[in-house]
Amino acid sequence: MKNFKILSIILILILTLSCEKQLDQKPQGVISDSDLNTPDKVEKLINAAYSFVGQNHFNKQMGMPYEEGSVRGGEAYKGGSGTNDNAERNLWETFTYMQPTTSSDLDALWWVHYVAVGRIHDALRRIKNFTEADYPLKNQRIAELRFLRAHVYMYMKLNFKFFPYIDEDTPIDQYDKISNDELSNQQLWDKLIEDFRFASTNLPPTQSQVGRPTQFAAKAYLAKTLLFSAYEQDEKNNVVNINNAKLTEVASLCKDVIDNAGKSLSPDFAQNFLCEYENVV
Repeated sequence: MKNFKILSIILILILTLSCEKQLDQKPQGVISDSDLNTPDKVEKLINAAYSFVGQNHFNKQMGMPYEEGSVRGGEAYKGGSGTNDNAERNLWETFTYMQPTTSSDLDALWWVHYVAVGRIHDALRRIKNFTEADYPLKNQRIAELRFLRAHVYMYMKLNFKFFPYIDEDTPIDQYDKISNDELSNQQLWDKLIEDFRFASTNLPPTQSQVGRPTQFAAKAYLAKTLLFSAYEQDEKNNVVNINNAKLTEVASLCKDVIDNAGKSLSPDFAQNFLCEYENVV
């Protein structure tokens, strides 16, 4: 028993000294905030924003409405081995007890979109401190980021109607204090319209790199946003007014895209869902 106690004490001392040694080590792979404030680093931050927007884990999907849209809308069924297989989807499908505090996947839907917005805003804040002489792509990259932000928020708007609107100037310590009713329904639409309009003005008509939005992509998205917002609703979602000026602009934007974008609809609808046709010009 005495030997056991001695061995235990020695072991504790070894572990303690080992832990102290580890705690004295400087973290590896950590970059200071100021080191990111260069054009080449910001380019990488923008790539990180694009990367997150493109992620598509089955329960943290970004802008893929096959569950929130198709399953809830009745044009698709959840499938699987039964109602207990991905059970939350069954609740979404039947509109049963959809509470964010008890639905981890519904909570993840908010999480994934705000992480994307966070990456977008991190890059936006840094870009604003550059001059165009230092960073010739400044306005174009701002337009790309605002396009991405509006893309993310568009999905939140269609899913939840109201959501906490945060932009790059919102102090981080205020994030949890922004209510989802800070802005009205139309004010939220106006925020999206403002971003897509800026993007349509400042993006080039074509991009050499696949995946970056063009001015025609922004115009198409702007038309979609104007179309939704043209049908003004009351608190009970009843349409109380139709904004004809917006509908006129929608028609003009769509004609511009059809006539000048150099794009056309796929001859086979299935090609929209086949990987071999992805990014095909």
